[in-house]
Amino acid sequence: MDGFGQRFNILYGSELDEKTEDEVLTYVVSKFHDELAKRVSAGENVVIDHFLQEPHWAEDFADKFADYKVILIRIECPLDVLKLREKKRDDYRKEGTAEYHFNRVHINRQYDFEVNTASMPSVKCAEAIVSYLENPNNSNERTTRQKVLGKEN
Repeated sequence: MDGFGQRFNILYGSELDEKTEDEVLTYVVSKFHDELAKRVSAGENVVIDHFLQEPHWAEDFADKFADYKVILIRIECPLDVLKLREKKRDDYRKEGTAEYHFNRVHINRQYDFEVNTASMPSVKCAEAIVSYLENPNNSNERTTRQKVLGKEN
């Protein structure tokens, strides 16, 4: 279990005792989606930094946010750059995580906007995203399911 899972285990340990690592992560992600959906239903605008790396995570997200306007933004970076950044990191993540995510997170997604952190500094990427979000003409009619799953049903 990674560091996030360990910290989550402190809060929900008794519910997770007999679960595998994958089951724990699925549980964590589902709870994360629940908490975010509560905030959105209360009228808050929420920015979510999230990898929808597993198909069932994407399904869960699409179900819980089906009734809300979701703007999906692709943060792109070539794999070789991600691997280099991963080696420089000093945190709890396992080596190889970037490659694992790379081949999963963008499957079937229909993004509203994209930035590339290898070709633009992070600050410029953030400014481009804010500019996109502030432009009232940047709306589309795709549903959350279409954006996240690439399909309506």
